[in-house]
Amino acid sequence: MYKLFTFTCFLTLLLVSCNAPKTADSKSTKAVTFKGKIEHATQKQINISTPFGRMPVAVKAGEFEVEMPLPYAVVADFQYNKNTWKAYGKPGEIIEIAFKEGDFDNTFKVSKYGKANEFMADLSKQLAAPQANFAQLFGQDEKAFSATLDSLNFAGIASVLKYVKENPDTDANLKNWMNFMVIYANGENLELYPRVHKMVTKDTTYKPSPSFIATQKELDRERPELLGHPNYKAFLDAKMNNAAGVEWEKMPEEGRKYSDYLKAEMSAIANNFKTPALKETLSFGALERQLMFSGVNGVPQYLTPFLQNSETAYYKNKLQELYDKWAHLEEGKVAPNFTYPDLEKTLHSLGDYKGKYVYIDVWATWCGPCLAEQPALAKIEEEYKDNPNIVFMGVSTDANQQAWENMVKDRGLKGVQLLAGRDSQTGISKDYNISGIPRFILVDKEGNIINANAERPSSPGLKAQLAELLE
Repeated sequence: MYKLFTFTCFLTLLLVSCNAPKTADSKSTKAVTFKGKIEHATQKQINISTPFGRMPVAVKAGEFEVEMPLPYAVVADFQYNKNTWKAYGKPGEIIEIAFKEGDFDNTFKVSKYGKANEFMADLSKQLAAPQANFAQLFGQDEKAFSATLDSLNFAGIASVLKYVKENPDTDANLKNWMNFMVIYANGENLELYPRVHKMVTKDTTYKPSPSFIATQKELDRERPELLGHPNYKAFLDAKMNNAAGVEWEKMPEEGRKYSDYLKAEMSAIANNFKTPALKETLSFGALERQLMFSGVNGVPQYLTPFLQNSETAYYKNKLQELYDKWAHLEEGKVAPNFTYPDLEKTLHSLGDYKGKYVYIDVWATWCGPCLAEQPALAKIEEEYKDNPNIVFMGVSTDANQQAWENMVKDRGLKGVQLLAGRDSQTGISKDYNISGIPRFILVDKEGNIINANAERPSSPGLKAQLAELLE
């Protein structure tokens, strides 16, 4: 209990002393701009990741330029070829980057905050290290976990104080930014602990103590000016996911669909956050994830008002772009055809199975969540094995043909088993907008889409849907 009290006091002192820079309204404040010159450049693209998302940026004649989409201070992670680096910038600043391809270490230069960027990269590794042993960190009891967080926080702040002492001209806003790295990295751990502790220990009876909840509440201050801060954004996402999990559990399990999680997220955002900028950013994130990985199911009722009410062009343009990618996959549209071989090298096309419902499992031998669905799928296949109106089809994206063949044989996988292999990226993955697996697709007897991101075999929603279609 003492350790938890110590951590609470520690957070209070830091949060009072760390005043995040106030950011003006997005209409009047310029964003951070990163400009780069790459000598002897051979690559056509540089990848930039921020809390706002991942942005591929073109490299033309050895130069690139990107303006951050929102007016907040930000740390951006850059990747060019095998070289990676971090760069900090404040609204209105132009940060210039230069290096020679093939000699990055000796030629890399950044116009501002170079030493601070290096320190923050090291601090990020220091703060992330405990999560490398996930089970050990979150498997501790509450008292031990709180003591661990005390230790991590004091070590992190000690690193910041040492850096500032050695660099007394450090910008005050940047010093606060560094302190917030420590606070919110461990704030994320605080938010994750109750849910992950249950998962790791399998102790479903655990409930956070009042003192633990009080410590969590110390971080409840909403800070929209830190939306460009990776650690704050990760903390915010963890907090939102916890609230969404509560909303999800409120829904009746029978008939609850995978796509209903968006509803849970949007409800959690509405009920747990007050600041418009935070609500907008979290809503954007929920809609973006749904459109990137799960399709358009349940999206329009939230997307339409978002597009009407949001004043952030980046958010609106990004969501509209993602939504448009699913236009050809809406219910009732013709399912894109594909042709792949089975174990005997016999070719099968989706079009061969017109007149039957087709439930397609896009998977791979290396995909843990894919394999976790196989027992539930086997039960459904067994239930409908004598029904001539449905075909169960597996399409593997494995590049390793032998690994696929071995697993199909060793596990006795039923149905039509096909190998897309490397061709999946220009075939089924591209045509069905698949950015993550497993993906399940349900096609009707006419070869039209019922659901391009169908319920998983483990979902009660699939059983109810198949029963309606087939019985």
